[in-house]
Amino acid sequence: MKNIFFKNLFWNSMGQFTNLVIPLIGFPILVRKLGLQSYGEMIIHLLIWQSVCMILDYNYNSLGVQKVLACDGNERRIVSLNLFLSKIYLFSLGIIIFLLASVFYFYNEEKLFIVFGIAYLFGYLMTNQMWFSVNEKFYLLAFINFISKFVFLIGIFAFISDLRSVLMIQALSLLISGFLSVFITKYPREFSISDTMYRDGFLFLKETYPAFSANFSGYILSNVPLYLGPMLLSPSNFGIYSLIDRIVRVFLAVYSAINQVLFRKTLSMVLLGISQLREYILRILVLIVPLYILICGFGILVSIYVSPLLFHVNLKNYLPYFVQLSAWSIFSVVNSILGYHYLQSLQKYREYGNIMAVSLILTILFTYLFGKLYAIGGMVSGMVLSEVIILFILLHIYVTKRGI
Repeated sequence: MKNIFFKNLFWNSMGQFTNLVIPLIGFPILVRKLGLQSYGEMIIHLLIWQSVCMILDYNYNSLGVQKVLACDGNERRIVSLNLFLSKIYLFSLGIIIFLLASVFYFYNEEKLFIVFGIAYLFGYLMTNQMWFSVNEKFYLLAFINFISKFVFLIGIFAFISDLRSVLMIQALSLLISGFLSVFITKYPREFSISDTMYRDGFLFLKETYPAFSANFSGYILSNVPLYLGPMLLSPSNFGIYSLIDRIVRVFLAVYSAINQVLFRKTLSMVLLGISQLREYILRILVLIVPLYILICGFGILVSIYVSPLLFHVNLKNYLPYFVQLSAWSIFSVVNSILGYHYLQSLQKYREYGNIMAVSLILTILFTYLFGKLYAIGGMVSGMVLSEVIILFILLHIYVTKRGI
């Protein structure tokens, strides 16, 4: 059992490492070729695309996996198809949301960008990460990620000259990921049709909506400054913020590399009882949080010294923002462990969803008000303040066992 856990952890980490390192190699080239203003525009496009991808994710990589694993034989094939069909329903909804968001942010932009966005979302849909988790084929997912990101890296060096070419390469890399997933795994062959496939798909969406609401609120929560930034900052200042934000996301990607595998372990700990789960959560906190703080400190130092060479921007001038955003990411990791691992594994979806909804409202309010007054520093301060408030709420629930 331990060997399987560490094998899955290794390959999932390798996949996340590929997602992190290969784009990171091309990251400085993007900033230099596009300039800070166009780079900020690119971030908004990708933010819209990835927000819709969060809708497509719904709860498939956690609760979906759990539902499939609870079945055997032909029933597992039926449930797998039912869940994938419900994902197609979400894809249709996601396209509508994507079009509305694109009109709001980029009404006068090229309509070709919309085509790139739809291609990106289609590639993400076909990748079907749930299949890799259910079948514990993380090594295949790591390979597909590598090919996809390698194409993106080649595109950066060979083809990128403006915003249009960047978005085209992004879309192409996800399409390759989707088609490779179907070709290598041939997962559609494992589907089995049933009379209840449409009803069961909608039932899953309905039953797990509270969990999705919490997760999606958390995602929107972590990106509030990117949504509000174009309305609060000048294009150049938004470009600076986007650059610092992307670097801090690199720190968070290190945590994300092990989070998916850790959650599978968390689900198994629930079966052993509440006390065992609480001890496991405490061990994760003691191990992960100090390690993540060291990663942030090291990452800040490296970024400051290499930024003039790589980005032609001296990030030392923006060190306070860097430290603030890193502090926000630390609180986010703690809240993720106490909320996502603890409350969600106990199926306290509604409670966690309510906490995320309150946090989202506070973050939007604080970020907008402080951003209006103090620009970049104000926006980040608003994010940190809301994360601290949520941390106290989650700690209160953990310590007092309220509602557990």
